[in-house]
Amino acid sequence: LSSEQQCSVLYVSYCLSEDQRFLLASATDEQGHLLETATINVHIPNRSRRRKASARRIGLQKLMDFILGVMSQGVTPWRLVVGRVGRIGHGELKGWSWLLSRKSLLKASKHLKEICGQCNLSYPHDVPCILSACLVSLEPDSCLRLMPDQFTPDERFSQQSVKCQLSTPQDVTCTHILVFPTSATTQSSQTAFQEQQINGPDLGDDELFNALNDDMPEGMGDFNDIFSQWPETEAEAGGVRSPGGSPRGRGGDSSQAGSPSCMTGPDDHHSPYPCNGPSRSGEMSEEVGTLLQQPLALGYLVSTAPTGRMPRWFWTTCPHLETACPAFLKNALHLHSTAIQQNSEELLQQQSNVAGHPLDSQYTTDVLRYVLEGYNSLSWLALDSNTHDRLSCLPVHMQILMQLYHMTSALV
Repeated sequence: LSSEQQCSVLYVSYCLSEDQRFLLASATDEQGHLLETATINVHIPNRSRRRKASARRIGLQKLMDFILGVMSQGVTPWRLVVGRVGRIGHGELKGWSWLLSRKSLLKASKHLKEICGQCNLSYPHDVPCILSACLVSLEPDSCLRLMPDQFTPDERFSQQSVKCQLSTPQDVTCTHILVFPTSATTQSSQTAFQEQQINGPDLGDDELFNALNDDMPEGMGDFNDIFSQWPETEAEAGGVRSPGGSPRGRGGDSSQAGSPSCMTGPDDHHSPYPCNGPSRSGEMSEEVGTLLQQPLALGYLVSTAPTGRMPRWFWTTCPHLETACPAFLKNALHLHSTAIQQNSEELLQQQSNVAGHPLDSQYTTDVLRYVLEGYNSLSWLALDSNTHDRLSCLPVHMQILMQLYHMTSALV
C-alpha cells in the first residue's frame, strides 16, 4: 500500500447533554470500521470553584484525550475532523484554536508515540500521528430555503438518466452539497455610508457574540454557546450571575466525584494536555491559538433523507423546519491546521509526505467539501431494512451521538 492509502481520517462529533452535565462524543473513521463513544462529566456543582475548574477547558481537553485514545488503536497517520452539532460558541472556539494549533498537535503526536506499545518496535516507519485537523459545525439554516418543486434536466447527463423513473424521496434519497468561500470584506454601492455606520458601534469580541445571541429565546443560549458563559474570572466580573440552565451550587464546599478539576493527580501524565499551573493572581490561564475570519468557509447539505430525531435546541431558530423536506443544513469551517509534521525535528515527518489530499489543501472550500462528502458517504452505513434506504442524512457516528444524547436524557 502507498503512504496515501495508509493514512486514515477520523471523524469526531460532539454535543452537550440535555442537562448540560455531560459532554457527549462519538468517533469513526472514513470507512466506518471503528466506532467509539465517550461521555465526559463537565458538571461543576459548586459555583465558587468555577475560577479553579473551567468546564469548557477541561471538557475539551478530555475530549481531545478521547480522540488520541482512538487514534492510538492503530499505527497509521490520521487526519482529524472535529464536528460540533449545533452552533459553536466564542469561548469554545478559542479553546479549540489552541487544541488544534500546530504546536499542540505536534505535542499530541509525540504523546501518541509514547502511548502506542507497537510503536517502539516499528518506529519510525509505522507511527500514529496527526497530519492535519479541522473544526466544523452543523446547524439548520433559518434564512435560506430550497424550493424543490421545479426540476430542470441537466444537459451534461445522458437522455437515459434524465428519463429515469426513480423519484426522490419516494424511491431513493439524494443529497446535494454546496460549498462557498467567505470573505471578511464587503462592498456596498452606497459609498455614503461610513464604516462606522455599516458596522455599528465598536464592540469587543465578547460583546459582539453576546449581541448575536440577543434574538435567541430565553434559556436556549447555553446550547448554542457551549460553556462560553462560564468564565474562569467570574469574581473579577463582579459576580456575574449564571445563565439559565447552568449548574448551581447545592451546598457544601467540595465538588461531586468525577466533576472536572485542575487538581494534580496521578493520571496527569497520561494526558498531553495537563491543566495549566496557576498564574500569579491565583487564577487559571487559558492559551488561545490563532483565529482567522469566521467562518473560513460555508457549506450546505441539502438532502431528501430526514435528519432523524434531533435535540430540541437544534431547531430553536427554525422549529418549523424540523420535519421539512428536503433537509437544509448549514456547515461552517472554523479552524484548519495543515502540514503539522513538516519541518519538525520529529522523525514522524516521514509520514507526512502525502501530497494532494483534500484535507491538506490550502483552499478552505476543498477542505469543507471533502468533509461534507465524507458525511454523505457515512450516512449510507445505517440503512432501513424495510425501505433499503438510509435512515438519516447525517453520518453514522452523528446518528450514534444522537442516540447517546436521547439515552442520557431519558436516564436523567
